[in-house]
Amino acid sequence: SHGGAGCVRTGTVYSNCIFIDNHADWGGALTFHASGKILNCTFIDNRADRYGGALSTGFEYDYMELSILDCNFDGNTAPLGGAIQAKGLNILIDDSNFKNNVATDYGGAINIEADDVTIRDSIFNSNKAYINGGAIHIKGKKTQVQNSSFLSNEAIPDVDKLDDGLGGAIYVNSSMAFITDNDFRLNTARNGSA
Repeated sequence: SHGGAGCVRTGTVYSNCIFIDNHADWGGALTFHASGKILNCTFIDNRADRYGGALSTGFEYDYMELSILDCNFDGNTAPLGGAIQAKGLNILIDDSNFKNNVATDYGGAINIEADDVTIRDSIFNSNKAYINGGAIHIKGKKTQVQNSSFLSNEAIPDVDKLDDGLGGAIYVNSSMAFITDNDFRLNTARNGSA
């Protein structure tokens, strides 16, 4: 099952919505199968058994454009992307807050695979991943993380996983990465706390 509260097709915009305690295999609250926008929405305590505790695009489409603007994500959980799992062409996250989201694998708050990723003017507080990317885990061609705050995020793996625990705040594997004007404080990881 996917999209605990909604399954999104072409051109859909969610605005001023609240999603609380939804559940699915992937996309605990929402699943996007096409480009779309999420504006001023709140996601609390949603969970997914596989990926995208609050919302997911799945892994089938690499041409998708997704914008997440002025949203709040609190206490969402999934193995991959505690709050958001996204794959696509262009992914934008702007002016959003991520708090207490947990991924048992990668990306405590966000896990993204995309050609162009922009995250700006956002706050990441107390998110946790049990492998890599306490707040953010990104694989992309061009990545920009700008004017954002990272406080007390963690990437703390099992003690037997010696090569894991990368990026307490962010883990980026990108051809070009621009990490500018951000504030990193009290983030923790086995390898590379910021």
